[in-house]
Amino acid sequence: MRNPDLKISGKRFNLMKLPCVYAWLRGDEWMYVGVSTRGISRPLAYGHHAMSDFLDEDVLLIWRFRKEKSALDFEQELIKEKQPAKNVAGIEGDLAKARKSNYNRHQCERCGADFYTRTKWQRYCSPICRFKDWNENHPRKSEQVVISVND
Repeated sequence: MRNPDLKISGKRFNLMKLPCVYAWLRGDEWMYVGVSTRGISRPLAYGHHAMSDFLDEDVLLIWRFRKEKSALDFEQELIKEKQPAKNVAGIEGDLAKARKSNYNRHQCERCGADFYTRTKWQRYCSPICRFKDWNENHPRKSEQVVISVND
């Protein structure tokens, strides 16, 4: 039987599901910084818009957080400090400057952050804001069980 290529303990597996900030580096150049509320599933996603040309020699850095807000704040700090080339909504890198001409600048309806839309109907800066707005405006109805007793 072939030995597994990767062995992950339960503790590490559960840590990988926490909110995180991830950064893609190519040599000394910061290519992209992103945030995920579902752990490392986002940077590993097959269809990730910015990470499609990840090379064997590239590096992925990951910072884990217990709270989404902390992860979001840290992501913005990193984008401002490192100015990654592929971050469209952050500080302008070379690719971002070229792409922004195709987008409209808007203000997020939930948090008020400025961002560049990818579609003409986009109203929120991130899925987190969209989900939080949905949950606030569509409260879950608690299930009530009514039992009638006939005498």
